[in-house]
Amino acid sequence: MKIGVLCGDRYHPAGTVIAGLQEAMDGQVELEVREVLPQDVALSQTWMKSKDVIVLAKINHRSAQDTTPWLTADSKLAIMDYVVEGGGLTILHAGTAGFKDDASFSQFIGGGFAYHPEPCQVTLSLTPANAPFPIDAMKDMVVHDEHYMMDIADESIDVFLTAASEHGMQAAGWAKHHGLGRICTLTPGHFAEVWREPGYQSLISLALRWCAEKTSR
Repeated sequence: MKIGVLCGDRYHPAGTVIAGLQEAMDGQVELEVREVLPQDVALSQTWMKSKDVIVLAKINHRSAQDTTPWLTADSKLAIMDYVVEGGGLTILHAGTAGFKDDASFSQFIGGGFAYHPEPCQVTLSLTPANAPFPIDAMKDMVVHDEHYMMDIADESIDVFLTAASEHGMQAAGWAKHHGLGRICTLTPGHFAEVWREPGYQSLISLALRWCAEKTSR
């Protein structure tokens, strides 16, 4: 599987994402990592279309040193058109953050990060009936993580994973179709230990494979 990965920011090292993806897919993937998409829309789309799925796992900062938003009008157009035409997009943890002021992108991915309390014990609970892939045999998980509080922007999403802590319960995993493409979002994963949780690794693998099942290109 060829995966294009957008990752690396001040709070979320690229190494954590890369190692987590490799472990979740048992090393059976080819990763091409970028901090930002090419500035030209056509070049961005060409890069994305050469992959089986795109992973968005970074906050809306260009890099660890540059907090300028990377999501420009052109890069947003490239991503949205890619999915509409049949591309798959998997959004992990930080990939939900930094888009509060962009209603159309928040609607596109289903929802966005609002804030999180201090890291705490978080219980991840599954709802198999809402999942687009088989998770019936999987068990709920307890992790130490940032509990992402989310603003849901698309009420039609199918939430198959919730996160509960002393701070309440939030949607933590959902899937949706957009045009001919697929989008799946998983919000846990600030710490490497969460990425190494076997159950969460299984969810990441299932999400990537589902998103890669394109109906048309």
